[in-house]
Amino acid sequence: MIALTRITSKTVISKGFRLRGAALEKIPGGSMYSGQAERVDIPDLQALALIIGGLSTRQALAFGTVILPGERHTIVTKKRQAEGVDIARSRKFFEFGEGQEGILLLDYDPPKSGDPLSRNDLMTALHAVCPALQECETLISASASSFIHLEDGTEMRGSRGWHVFVRVENAADIVEIGESIADRCWLAGFGHLDPSKSDAKNLRTLIDTSVWQPERLSFDGGADCGNGLMQKRPAPEYRAGRSMTLEEVALTDQEQEQVDALKAAARGDPPPADPDKPRKAKKSRATTSNTVDGVGAAPIHLHAPLAPAKASRIMQALLHIPLDVDYYTWLKIGMGLKSSCGEAGFALWNAWCSPSPFYKGSQSLRAKWCGFDRSDVTLGTVFHTAKQYGWTAKKPKLELPLPIRELPADQHEPLAACVSVHKARDITLKKLFSEVVKNDAPAPLSSLRVTVGVGKSSGLKAIIEDAKREKRDILIVGKDQTQCKSYEEAGAFWRHGRENTEEGFTPTTPWHCPNAGGDGPVAKLAESEHRLQQMCKGGHCEHGNKAMLDQSEITGREPSDQVIRFFREFPQKRSTPACGWFDHMGVSQRHQVRVVTAAGLSPADLKTQNGKDVDHLIIDEGVEWSHSHRLDLPTIRSYIESLQSVKARLTNNDENAPTDWLDAPVVTFRDLAIQMGQHAAKSAAGEYTPVSFDLPGIVGALGSALDDHGSAIWEKPQWERWTDLVKAPLRALAAIKDGIEAGSLTMIDGALHVTYLHSVVENAIKKNIPITVMDATLDATASALVPQEHVTHIVAEPNCDWITDPRWFMSAKKDDESLKKESVKIRKTWAWMEKATGFQSYLICRRTLALFMLSKKTGMSVSELLELPKDTLWDMSIAERIGWYGWHDVAHNEWNGLNCILWGQMPVPDHVRLQQYMDHRSLLMQVMPDLDPLPIAKNEWAGGQWIGTGDQEQESQARLPQQPEVREWLLRKIGDQKIQAAGRTRAVCQDRRVTIWQVGGYPMTGLAAHGIRPRSERLVDGLSGSEVAAIHQQQRMSLITEAAAGIVARGDSITREKIRLVCKSLIANKSSGAEPVRDWYIYINQPRTGSTALDASKNNELDEDGLWNDEYAKWKTTAVLFAGHFDIHDSKAPTVFNEAEESDKENIMNNIHKMQTPEPPAEDRAEDWFDVDPFLNEDVVEEAHKMVTSLVGMSPDAPARLVELAWRTIDFPSATKTELLAAKLLIEIFEQRPEDVAFPPCDLQEKRSAA
Repeated sequence: MIALTRITSKTVISKGFRLRGAALEKIPGGSMYSGQAERVDIPDLQALALIIGGLSTRQALAFGTVILPGERHTIVTKKRQAEGVDIARSRKFFEFGEGQEGILLLDYDPPKSGDPLSRNDLMTALHAVCPALQECETLISASASSFIHLEDGTEMRGSRGWHVFVRVENAADIVEIGESIADRCWLAGFGHLDPSKSDAKNLRTLIDTSVWQPERLSFDGGADCGNGLMQKRPAPEYRAGRSMTLEEVALTDQEQEQVDALKAAARGDPPPADPDKPRKAKKSRATTSNTVDGVGAAPIHLHAPLAPAKASRIMQALLHIPLDVDYYTWLKIGMGLKSSCGEAGFALWNAWCSPSPFYKGSQSLRAKWCGFDRSDVTLGTVFHTAKQYGWTAKKPKLELPLPIRELPADQHEPLAACVSVHKARDITLKKLFSEVVKNDAPAPLSSLRVTVGVGKSSGLKAIIEDAKREKRDILIVGKDQTQCKSYEEAGAFWRHGRENTEEGFTPTTPWHCPNAGGDGPVAKLAESEHRLQQMCKGGHCEHGNKAMLDQSEITGREPSDQVIRFFREFPQKRSTPACGWFDHMGVSQRHQVRVVTAAGLSPADLKTQNGKDVDHLIIDEGVEWSHSHRLDLPTIRSYIESLQSVKARLTNNDENAPTDWLDAPVVTFRDLAIQMGQHAAKSAAGEYTPVSFDLPGIVGALGSALDDHGSAIWEKPQWERWTDLVKAPLRALAAIKDGIEAGSLTMIDGALHVTYLHSVVENAIKKNIPITVMDATLDATASALVPQEHVTHIVAEPNCDWITDPRWFMSAKKDDESLKKESVKIRKTWAWMEKATGFQSYLICRRTLALFMLSKKTGMSVSELLELPKDTLWDMSIAERIGWYGWHDVAHNEWNGLNCILWGQMPVPDHVRLQQYMDHRSLLMQVMPDLDPLPIAKNEWAGGQWIGTGDQEQESQARLPQQPEVREWLLRKIGDQKIQAAGRTRAVCQDRRVTIWQVGGYPMTGLAAHGIRPRSERLVDGLSGSEVAAIHQQQRMSLITEAAAGIVARGDSITREKIRLVCKSLIANKSSGAEPVRDWYIYINQPRTGSTALDASKNNELDEDGLWNDEYAKWKTTAVLFAGHFDIHDSKAPTVFNEAEESDKENIMNNIHKMQTPEPPAEDRAEDWFDVDPFLNEDVVEEAHKMVTSLVGMSPDAPARLVELAWRTIDFPSATKTELLAAKLLIEIFEQRPEDVAFPPCDLQEKRSAA
């Protein structure tokens, strides 16, 4: 017979349930302090089922018996029992009787997360844990708090646990049998740590280990249901069998050691100091082995722990398998993991299954796991299944396509209409003749854009004699001396500073001034933008000084101090022949067709002998249409000092000389300096800002001081490197006046940006002198100024192929090591190109690189090359076929018929590019005031922009301006430079079709206007920087994927910080020594710094806003496989919709729609919150709102941090209602409201509504 005790209380002791609105309220069970204890003897557990069915809510069972004799006893409190009255419900009066059959209660309470096990799943798991249980008599009953329904049958609470009653042969063994089964749960994988408990209670298993006490009450009578509720528990299930003994479940010493190790690992205890020390045997009542009648204990699958890399690899394969695979495949995956990985496989299986909508918790999954016992299904089955869904064991090979993509046909840049070269020549000649020779009223501004090789210069030469016959005064501007010489040979007069002999100025006339020959200073000055009659007035040449002395004698004026000092020092040179240079301009003006270099062009060249303006100005390339100057306060001070110095010189020569005209500019400069300082104090650094100065006296100050060319007669304008104007204060003041009138002035970094149109072009425009620009490429400013109807575009059929390698940019490095590496790359590419085509080619690159390559070719150092005469250096570079941008653009005739390599581009700093754009903008505002002004340039650059190159788009490998207008201007300017550099190679007059190879630089735009469609190929061997970056990017993404899979494999959720920590450990594993390879971490997570020591320190400085955060964000956009495995607080984690769950998908889309539509009325939201928690009152809402307002005020720009703080508050077990409500408010504000919506101030009613 089986003995137990039925307890009857005077009050209700079962747990109770009540309806509170639509919610269910649970009431804890009462305390048993007064009642009756009745001994009950039953033959089997079927009788226990009848007893359970007859229990009331005031009754419970105890599976111990009263020690005292008798069947019934009165239970009182311990205090009353101490007086000798009846018994208390304590261990003193209850026992598990020795030799008496008893009942072992296995109490299963479901985990807080996950669905509870069903009755069958629970028994399957227990049988796997303890196989002997299959043969024992059991009774399974639902717990007293399960299956609560409304009276209409609606389920309010489902299964909340099960009681499994096991018949035990000796009741005195109940405690040890229960503990042995609990330990076997650990062996079977059902043990875990409960962090909410402390001490020994934090170790939990499938069953409750605290119920094996003889006086402990088991509330099996059901719940105390209030009005409107009822309990519908299923009938207990009886399974016949024998009684259980301790011997068949007791653990061996080896098993006990394993259990102890598992518990220690769960608690995080350190391993024992001496693992070889014999372990003290645990005392047990069992005296035999743990097998009885051939029935063994639960099988233990022992496998070595999985290495992190292997676990990550398996998990990556698992994540490719959809969670909605058929049931049989799902089972085979679990079987394969168990047979190949043992217990480590369960963690993988559980982690893979957890995002499934059918997942019922790890205990339910463990129940299935324990039933697996097939060795023929292995890890190969898992991998085979994963391959069917796209997984591959090998890392995918990274494709490195060229950074180009085809454009739709309707977005192609149209090719220019092309004609044959012969027809193009005829059109050019007729156009020149009709416009220059015959047209009495030509357009003020026109251009002739003609393909190189058609013969625009030849056509112009052909009409020179016609122009003479028609009495047309024409000024031709050539780009260099070579071009001017060719026009001179065709009949034009070349004003180049030769001596005026009796025969006049002829090409054979020698240089009179010895300083003008070779590379002397006068020759250099003659090729600069200065009025040539001023060149010798500096006192450095005896011929010039003698000419000025003679002029003073003719005019009767005193010679200058410089002339007087010169001849006092060198009296013997008074007999030196006078220089005829001063008559050169006058003689030149007597000729009808004149030519001058662009560098030596002077405003006086626009005049004829009788003082009239020329009939036509023809610019054949080479003119810089604008200059600019950053005028800062030190320069203004130097200008004021310069003006005062002029005043002093005038008064020294003549005390009565008028100098008032110099006072007004000084005052104007002082006023300007004050206003510039005031503006600079309010401007941000590095930004162009518009300015408008109040300088009312500036017009009067300039009126008497300037000539009709916009500068004082004594000024000598000079342009330093880039675009800085010096030694011309009144010229600067005139440009400032023009800028004020046009509203085009800007300042940057305390300096005034002043723009100057080319003085000759400016004068020609003001005097309505017709200007014709002849060039295949037009300056951007000229292109904007010339009306489209006056542009003649003549494009001959191209005779070249333009091939680009778009993978490169070629940064302008100057150190010898970088130049050496780049030159080696050039030589290999050069040799391959010439071998492939069978023709020679020449190279155009940046100057520093070209000189370095020349030095290696010639054996001379770079400094020695720069000391050579220009003609010698030119001839040397031509012979070696190595040139550079900006100088060898005119060497095309020397390399006629050769292929061309354009390597990189002319290096110009970003700020200079922006300054040149601002020049263009300012000039357009001054010359064309009716046009809408271009935007002011911003110092905002970005790489990776896609640029149209005709019928394709190319991804720029270099940073480009983000502003479309600035970017378009810059690309056109660089494109025109490269087209000029290609020169004769693209000429249509070549005997054969030639090839232009472009490597590096900005994307090439504008070729369609020349009838050319470029194509892209890999020209340079090796990987470009962008390709290396792409490989490194793939390595980083693969590393993060491996880390994420490892995190999921260990059953954890993915966060950025966990990924980062795992990435560190994975990289450290690549170290061969004790120290980790720090450079690996730098290599993957941030750019190299160039210093090993700095790398080591930078390694620890990665923060949330650094590069790592960016890498993690990029990876998350591709991490679809990991959907469901991210931390729930990660608001940007990817999600995957299950197509089978249409209702869920619809709900999600509705939520997204709500986030994109206006907020619902505040009152509605408030009622929702108060319905959720009826204990929220106005005080709580007000305090929560104050807390939120304070937090938002302290961190207005850190919503992510506030949301993270809110989620942590919600998870914190001791958070107050005020703190919880504040956390919910923060989450609503920042996760469902656009970030640019400010947090609104509101009164108490609005504070309630904000909830």
